[in-house]
Amino acid sequence: MTDEDYELLDEVFQKLKQADDTCSDVVLDCEEVRVLVDEFNDFNHELVEIKKIIEGFYGYED
Repeated sequence: MTDEDYELLDEVFQKLKQADDTCSDVVLDCEEVRVLVDEFNDFNHELVEIKKIIEGFYGYED
């Protein structure tokens, strides 16, 4: 993700937090949704790699 994506992601998180704090709805445009999906994919990839390390350490296999 680019620096601009991270800036937009920060804005999206602020929108979501404000909506959560006020119990209101939030509407995201397609670019905002895209950066959320990209962030989720990056985070999910990191979790998979961590899981592999842990499984390797303990000798677990799928």
